[in-house]
Amino acid sequence: MATAETGDGRLEEFLADPETSALDLTTAAARCTRALGLQHSVVCLADLQQRRLVPLTDVAPPLLVDDSLAGWTHRTRSPRVEESESG
Repeated sequence: MATAETGDGRLEEFLADPETSALDLTTAAARCTRALGLQHSVVCLADLQQRRLVPLTDVAPPLLVDDSLAGWTHRTRSPRVEESESG
């Protein structure tokens, strides 16, 4: 598990681009994933009580905030990258 590096400013540039604000969340996430050089990403939305993270698409089951890497990222507001078995 390694901290995501954004020192080159690609993520900041993407988020600051006025064209980005007109995108729907799914399209924005896909473009951001490509801009960061990642093969794929999963965007999760927290429930009102912030106990569960529910993926925006049906690619993964909901996760508990207290028991997952995604939950740790949500709680600490610190991006994390994890390699899957398939790369």
